[in-house]
Amino acid sequence: MMRTNTTRAMLRLGLLLLLLAGAAVQVYAQEADYAVPEPWDALVNNVFFDTYITDAIRDVSMQTGVPILTDVTVGGFVTMDLFDVPLPDALRQLVLPGGYTVRWMDGYYIVGSATPGSPLFPVLSVTERVKLTHLNASELPNMLIPAFRDAVRVDPSTNSALVVGPPDLVARIVEDIKKLDVAPYQIRIDALVTEVSSVGRKNLGIDWSWEERAINDGLEIGFSNLVGTIGYS
Repeated sequence: MMRTNTTRAMLRLGLLLLLLAGAAVQVYAQEADYAVPEPWDALVNNVFFDTYITDAIRDVSMQTGVPILTDVTVGGFVTMDLFDVPLPDALRQLVLPGGYTVRWMDGYYIVGSATPGSPLFPVLSVTERVKLTHLNASELPNMLIPAFRDAVRVDPSTNSALVVGPPDLVARIVEDIKKLDVAPYQIRIDALVTEVSSVGRKNLGIDWSWEERAINDGLEIGFSNLVGTIGYS
């Protein structure tokens, strides 16, 4: 009897440990899937005057405690005053003059060039597919400005376009494509031709009168038998 009770207690303990282990695995999975939010509460206060951009980025990283990585293409000088500016905005203001792209990677930032020759191009670029409705895909590249053409690839078989590049640039190109992909204007002309016979004119009570004059005098057209006489000369 005592052995039976011990066996039951061990089974209950094993079941409890199994449930606890399952709960721990579930919590770990939820934490692993949880994306770290961008640090909007981290404020930047600094003054940069003709400062090399990587040095400015390093100062911002040290002040906020957020890691910021830059690739080998980042260079140039910046002059800027930052007072109580959220870190995401401050970082984008610093890199904007150089045309660099910023991306939050769930715990740290990456700054670099989103051009095809950059080593971080696959990380910093995005792809957007645009299905064309009214515009022919083969005509699209010639309708875009030269600076946008390299970022667009068209597929005539599906009448669609792929836009690849930095997020801000892709959004701008997609917006321009939507403005171009519109239905053409249609003009409708309605013509009404009426033929009135001499008998019909009499029934209407209208008597057309034509009076030719010299060239300098013009042409006189008038209506008679219609509430007096109305004329144009």
